[in-house]
Amino acid sequence: MMITMRCRSMKLFHVEWLCLFLLISLIRVEGALIGSKNITFVNERQQQDGGGRDVIDSEDGMPYRPYNDSASFQRFKSRQRMQSRASRPVNTNPDDVVSCGSCCFDVLPLRGSSFVSEEASPYREILRRNRFYVKLIDIAGIPLVASYDVRDAAMLETALLLVKMASKNPHLMDYLKEEQIHFAVIGKDEVITDLPSYSDLDPQQWDYARGVGATRWRPVSSCAEEDVLCLSNDPYLDETICVHEHAHTLEGSGGKLDSPRMIEYNGREQNLDSLLKEVYNDRITDIDSAGRPSFLWENTYASSNHEEMWAEGVQSYYNVNREGPAEGDGVHNHIWSRSLLQSYHRELHQVIEAVFPSEVNLECPGTSMDSCDCNQIRQLCEQVGVTIPTNGPTKPPTRLPTFHPTQKPTPGPNFTPFPTPKPSPSPSRSWPSSNPTNAPSINRVPGMALGVSAGRGNAPKCFISLILLAVCLLS
Repeated sequence: MMITMRCRSMKLFHVEWLCLFLLISLIRVEGALIGSKNITFVNERQQQDGGGRDVIDSEDGMPYRPYNDSASFQRFKSRQRMQSRASRPVNTNPDDVVSCGSCCFDVLPLRGSSFVSEEASPYREILRRNRFYVKLIDIAGIPLVASYDVRDAAMLETALLLVKMASKNPHLMDYLKEEQIHFAVIGKDEVITDLPSYSDLDPQQWDYARGVGATRWRPVSSCAEEDVLCLSNDPYLDETICVHEHAHTLEGSGGKLDSPRMIEYNGREQNLDSLLKEVYNDRITDIDSAGRPSFLWENTYASSNHEEMWAEGVQSYYNVNREGPAEGDGVHNHIWSRSLLQSYHRELHQVIEAVFPSEVNLECPGTSMDSCDCNQIRQLCEQVGVTIPTNGPTKPPTRLPTFHPTQKPTPGPNFTPFPTPKPSPSPSRSWPSSNPTNAPSINRVPGMALGVSAGRGNAPKCFISLILLAVCLLS
């Protein structure tokens, strides 16, 4: 009775907004409850999605945990340059770098290509998202894409690295097409969450990463412009991370891609991932008097699991790994070259040799096409199914380039640069929001929408609203 009398004494304005505020609160509470139910459903669906396969460790669908995971982040923090035999040449001007990939590929506009123009294309939605990707290389039916800001040479070199690595076992490319994998290049001034496939990740946890292998949850394999062009601002100095990420994706990312990679090894066809698990588990080198075993790759990133042992081993096989101390520094040890890998871990060397060709060079690109054997490179491209452009290789420019559909026009002398806006990242978990976008806004719903009239009619309507509120809370 006292509540009813109090409501009668209220002015119309207060009655409307009080009732509306309570109703909005209910909507938000209910939305949060709905969201928590959906979280449980998503997690259950992810657990069932494997069908007996390894399920993902991270709820983000990424191949490893973010930022504070010692294995991945410590690698980034160990970026201080070491003067060692593994030190690679550095290109100071990115505009001077040319790639031998131009012997095989042309960089084309993404718009109008079959990857986005055909409605049946499995790549159409992701490649058109945010209108971020503009440039394209077609690698035997697999798209490699980048934004305007990425230099063509970085795209060409990323494509060429993939072709070289897959040339001994071209059927590895068929797996990528079946899994609808695409490749992307992160510009030297971009971060990984700029890419549409990663835009929902927490930038504070992931933007340090400069390349990630593909998984079935995020079917994109990425490399960084400064890494493939060996630029002086590369945080991963003295090594090529793109080779590392290509190795993950071609291997199947440790079972995080759908198709088992079958290879010819020791005279019979074997599952590559299962074979690597055996090699990883057989790393014991010695057992001391107390029964404690010693392992190969102790105190290194390669000791994390069989996937990282593989990817680090591939880097050393192609002489694009960094040299660390013999006892390891948490990321690297002294094994940075093929000859050292062969003497240190013979079994891993043999598996890599069965998968990847030994005669190709994956070291840094230069500033002249004179070092490119285009006939040999075209043969490698044809082995993996690349269609060579009929107009021959793309020649490096001899002067300032004119406007091209895949390039920005050269700014004039009065041009004032402005930053390209970064897409606003979503929360690191793609869970339903507890604040639905279709919930009514307090500032937009007119008071008359509640059907409240002036005078004595306010009291019963407010009383009914309070009863409904109590019923909702009790239920």
